[in-house]
Amino acid sequence: MKQTTLVTHSLYVKLLKNCKDYGEPNITYQLAGCAEHLLSQARACYLDLHRATARERYELLLQRCPGIVEHLDLQDLASFLCITPQMLSKIRKEISFGAQK
Repeated sequence: MKQTTLVTHSLYVKLLKNCKDYGEPNITYQLAGCAEHLLSQARACYLDLHRATARERYELLLQRCPGIVEHLDLQDLASFLCITPQMLSKIRKEISFGAQK
């Protein structure tokens, strides 16, 4: 995580310097806004991982990205949620059969 942060920071600094060289004064505020947004998203994902149950994380993901299930393999989805594919299948089964009742 530390190395990723350093790389992100160095890319941000290089991009900022290049934009200043080309005379883009407002780019600083735009980049700062983008960086804040990305950090808040990363923080939200981190907190979700530690506060929410596996089922809650799956439901949050479906709310944020409704069509994601059609585009990813279950194994990749399970990996993103930090659960096993078997656990994800169990959660999906519970949700599917729970909705039919």
